[in-house]
Amino acid sequence: MDIQNLKERGALMQRILDETSAMRSLHRLRNLIPKEELYRKLSQEGCELENDFLGFLNTYEAVSRFVPTKMVIVDFGCYMAAQAYFFKNHAAYIGVDYFERGKFSRLKRFETSNSIMLIQSIQEAIRILPSNYYAICSAVNDASARKIISRKYPNHCIRYPNLPDDIEGICAEEIRGFIYDERK
Repeated sequence: MDIQNLKERGALMQRILDETSAMRSLHRLRNLIPKEELYRKLSQEGCELENDFLGFLNTYEAVSRFVPTKMVIVDFGCYMAAQAYFFKNHAAYIGVDYFERGKFSRLKRFETSNSIMLIQSIQEAIRILPSNYYAICSAVNDASARKIISRKYPNHCIRYPNLPDDIEGICAEEIRGFIYDERK
């Protein structure tokens, strides 16, 4: 087997491990969300989530496991915030997203007793939210926002497909270990 075949095989194995990890996180999250709420939210017209895809969950699960519950979590680009259930024991979960118009403007988000939903742009929220919160920015297609979050929040987990992860501050090594450990 030549080196190129080994690289391709390794990339395929990594994708399989990532998908397996994501499925485990999906299963754990679905067990946290009340079934009636899950059905109601997923049944909304225009919802892009499905019973087998609630977002890029291993990132959120990793942060929820290792960041102390006394911290406030701010999730930039939360969409419908199903992942809020991973943080129901934290001081607060703040979901930030801006559904401008069209089919997304009427979507009801997932909510827990400690969640706060901000319907505004990421840039607006960055200006008003304190830098001592733990920031998550997962799969947000706004390079400028990702850069500002990385600079303002010393404790953050920023992930975007095909770019290097930016995980810094409290529990960074543990979070990285959970995300990349195929034995979870």
